[in-house]
Amino acid sequence: MTNETAAAFGPILLVDDDETLVSATARRIRLALPEVTVEAFADGTTALRATAGRPLGLALLDVDMPIIDGFELCAALHRRQPELPVAFLTGSSPKHTSEVGAIAWLQKPVTTEQLLLTIRAYALRSS
Repeated sequence: MTNETAAAFGPILLVDDDETLVSATARRIRLALPEVTVEAFADGTTALRATAGRPLGLALLDVDMPIIDGFELCAALHRRQPELPVAFLTGSSPKHTSEVGAIAWLQKPVTTEQLLLTIRAYALRSS
């Protein structure tokens, strides 16, 4: 991914209620793709407030979260930005991605390689 592609791509939204996991995942993405902006949050409500009015490039969402779960957060993000690609990061059983409006369903623990493949696959399609 070039700097031009990253600039056109938009920030990656990462939301997981496990603060240690969200911090470590954001760090892995930033180290591997320093040209990409990662906005990481430990809850959906804060993520929605912080990103209001700004386009995103990709959302990586945990499914099982309190208050707003990943599916509700996905729906809220799609009301704002219908074309936003969403990948779920979860320990739950995978569902068909089309059922939940997702481009991918990544089983935890997610390897750095899986994350990067998902990010790059979408970035290359959208740029």
